[in-house]
Amino acid sequence: MVMAFDIRPYSLLLVHNSKTFVSINDRQPKKLGVTLSRRSRRVTVDPKMWEPTMKNPLKGMVVWPVPETKEIAVTVFKDPRTEEYEDKEWTIIIEDVSLN
Repeated sequence: MVMAFDIRPYSLLLVHNSKTFVSINDRQPKKLGVTLSRRSRRVTVDPKMWEPTMKNPLKGMVVWPVPETKEIAVTVFKDPRTEEYEDKEWTIIIEDVSLN
């Protein structure tokens, strides 16, 4: 008996315009980069400067003046026995990419 999987291609859009972050250690980042990864695939967003708040220098915002859009092609498989699609887990990595 041969089981056929239902295969569907999808396009996901990752759109950045502004994000607020809080540093968990005692140093202020200079430039933040955002990376989406799954297994060996990596999608990166151009790093932007950290803009600290006046009240708390460890809390700040990163602003993309023009919203940056990244398109990700994903293929999902549906198991005919369970009628469920496989999970596609992506990891979001936010890190200070400045040289200091």
